[in-house]
This record gives sequence, C-alpha cells and structure tokens, in this order.
Amino acid sequence: MNETRFQKWMNSVDDDLLEEAQQPMKKKRSWLYSAGAIAACLAVAVTAVTMTHRGTDQPTMITNPMHESSAAEFQRLGYSIPLPDSASGTSYYLIDTGASDKQMAEVNFEQGGQTYHCRALKAEQPQDISGIYADWTESLDWSGEDVSVQLRKSEDAAWVGWYAPEAETQWCVAGGSDAQVLLDTAQTIVEKLGYVMPLYPMDSAEDAFADGGYSVDFTAADLVKTGGGYSLTAKICDYDRYELEDIQSLKEGDQIQVCRKPVTIESIRRDNGTVIINGGVELIEDDGLYRTNAMNDQPIYYDLGTITLPVSTDCTFEDHADLEHEPDGLVYEYEDVPAAIQASETPFNCYNTVITVRQEQVVQIIRYWIP
Repeated sequence: MNETRFQKWMNSVDDDLLEEAQQPMKKKRSWLYSAGAIAACLAVAVTAVTMTHRGTDQPTMITNPMHESSAAEFQRLGYSIPLPDSASGTSYYLIDTGASDKQMAEVNFEQGGQTYHCRALKAEQPQDISGIYADWTESLDWSGEDVSVQLRKSEDAAWVGWYAPEAETQWCVAGGSDAQVLLDTAQTIVEKLGYVMPLYPMDSAEDAFADGGYSVDFTAADLVKTGGGYSLTAKICDYDRYELEDIQSLKEGDQIQVCRKPVTIESIRRDNGTVIINGGVELIEDDGLYRTNAMNDQPIYYDLGTITLPVSTDCTFEDHADLEHEPDGLVYEYEDVPAAIQASETPFNCYNTVITVRQEQVVQIIRYWIP
C-alpha cells in the first residue's frame, strides 16, 4: 500500500459519494478490469450507512456468546481465515449470531505489538460484522472483481471488511485505529484466501505509480530508449462500476456523476438488467456489479492523465491480439519487447491493453484480444 496515496484520497474524497475502486487485471469476457483506479466517473450520491453508537465518541463492542474453537472446527464449518505469516498468539472462537444454524468465526492474533481480531460470517450480502459501535469519521466502500471492500474509521477505532459473492462470506479485520495498517493486513488475508484485493480509488494518473494493473493507451513511439533501458509514457484510463444495491435504489431526482460531472436523474428505465439513465447513460450488470456500457459491450473509459514509467529489465509483453494465428498468444522477454511493440499493427488502447506496475516500474504489458 502507498501511504501518501491513501492519505491524499482520504483527505479529498467527498463524504456524500460512494466510490468504487478498480481492481487488478483479470481477463473477463470481452472487456477489461484494471486495478488501482477508481470508478469516480460515475458515483452515486448516497449517505453511507454505518452502525453508530449515539451519545459517545468512544467505540464500544457488541457482546455475543462466544465459545472457544479451533482452526480445524473453522474448516469443518466452511470458514477459512488465513493469517499473516507474522501473526502470533492466535486464539479461535465461534460467536452465536442468534440464527439457529449460523455461527460467526473469530480468530484473535497479535502482530507488531497490536492485537487484532478477524471475523468471518456466511452471508448473502455485505454487512458490518465488526461488532464495533463508533461515530465513524470515514465511511468508504469500493469494489473489485473478486471482493467488495468496506472501510470504517474514527479517531479511536477502525475496521476493514470484504465480501466475496462467490463464497457468500463476509470477513472483517479490526484492531487499533490505523487504517493503513488494517488495509495492509486485510490485503494479506485476502490474497491468502485466493482473491484479488481491489485497491482504494485513484485521484489522478499520478497514483498509478502505486503497485497495480492499469488500463492504458500508448503508441510504439511512447516506448523510448533511455540511458538505463527504456521508459513508457502511457495514458491511464478508468471506467465506472457500482454496487448492485446502489443502482437498484436509484430514482428520479437523485444525482450521479458521469465522467466526473454531476448529472440529475430526470428519467430512469430498467429493462432486463439494463439501467438507462436520462435516455443515454446505460449500465449493465456483470459479475455482481453494474458498469457503464458503450458499443460492442465495452465500458465507457475516461482519461485520468498521462505518466512516464521506467520499464523493468524483467518486463514481459504478453500478446493475445492475434488469436487466429496465435491462439495461445505470444510472450516476449525484455530484450524483445521494444521490437515486438514497434512491429505491431494492432493499436495499444484501454480496451485491450493493461500494464502491471511494481515498485514504480512497468513489469508486464498484456494486450488482449477484443472481438
């Protein structure tokens, strides 16, 4: 995680807008997900709902009957809570939820001198299982392809949760009030679970220096020879996506943002899962989210700006643009990447190209086939 980027976003985000982050790249049908960027282009004006304990600024915990348990029993009940490698002093519990057939799993552990608790609950939708009542000063929600993420923060407490629709499970990690540390801890657990942790939203193209995958536009001329190797200048692009419940609850009179411009909903029509706003903005459902939809089933991308990054000496170019002649794609190692890009007759654009950034260097370029 990049602390400067996180703090910049936390200080600038509009509290009335529920924003969603773009997730690390995975090939999905004929359109692309890319990570590290936000769906700020289309943001629903809503008020985040949090559990608040009125009349006090101090966080309090919900008390539920708890029973000592074990990792083996968690597994038997279908729960998995893999901990960071540095975790110690672990203890396992099952918590009665009031439902006769449902218990919540909790594991307590220590890391870096701080005590944490991580919970998991079988659920049909995202929910707050932190057990903490507080006056949250920050309430942020964003989504990726694998999980949706929730962050709540006050002066004295914080928690980070994530929900995986495929597993129908909500997780939550809490402990202390350092949201940055909790995000790092949550990312470790999410990745150990086998999911991709969506990054929190970008504010501008400059945030693409952070580790992640990004949809880009560039030409062969943008790959330039330098004294130490090569640099790539690319336009960073993003598109809109939303939680299902936010779009399903939209009505006339609500305000949204379309490509960072406020738009009042004058008309809204729903047709077989497609939502059409003001007769022109079309949203479709895909993988548990809504996204914008343009021609050829492609998202509506927008430009976040341009950055220049050095190309790592370990960089590869994976090309799937010509499935007719190369059904398995072609992979070029670093020394062959410049020539392959120069010789390409297929453009590199946000609809088919994603770069992966690690430690402020381009470590991979992938171009996908788009029908």
